[in-house]
Amino acid sequence: MCGRKAKKPLSDCGCCNVIILVSSNLPDGETDDEGLSQAEENTNFKMTKESNVIGEVCVRGKNVMAGYIDNPQANADAFLPNGYFRTGQLTLVGRLKEVINKGGVKIGPSEIEHAALSHELVLDAVCFRITRVMYGEEIGLAVKLHSDCEKGENTEKDLKQLMRSKLSGLKVPRKIIFVDAIQYNKIGKSLRARILQQFAEGPL
Repeated sequence: MCGRKAKKPLSDCGCCNVIILVSSNLPDGETDDEGLSQAEENTNFKMTKESNVIGEVCVRGKNVMAGYIDNPQANADAFLPNGYFRTGQLTLVGRLKEVINKGGVKIGPSEIEHAALSHELVLDAVCFRITRVMYGEEIGLAVKLHSDCEKGENTEKDLKQLMRSKLSGLKVPRKIIFVDAIQYNKIGKSLRARILQQFAEGPL
């Protein structure tokens, strides 16, 4: 066991289509864990709203690209009729293509990861999708503990118990894998697809 606690990072939001940074939360703790509060200058946000569907972040401003050259279909897919660019990111929860569909409920991996990172033993965590032909999608979680912490037989049990206090039971990972390292690409994004390929197989 160890008592080390990771410092809470700031969350930034952006993509190359809108010159990287779009929004950031505040360092003074006033922003809740579920959103980004400080929009960049000359940037307007819009959330798509459909019944029982997680909203998609759309953005318009001087920092947004004008469109794709000679590709009207790509522009039609990427922009709303009022000029807002569809980022593919979701309000509160993460990227659209990373969402886990568990029993018809759409679950964003970042929410699961944030809950896991609140445990004092956890240094890093990445949530991934487990697809089962008969039962649909389940939630998996790869966890790296602090280097001076040893995995005890109750570590997984304690972690799940803490996550149940922060999440609905439906969102608690079915499968938790303890790993020595979590891989990231050159710009600091976790290689979620590689983790999925590595750990999504096997018994739940």
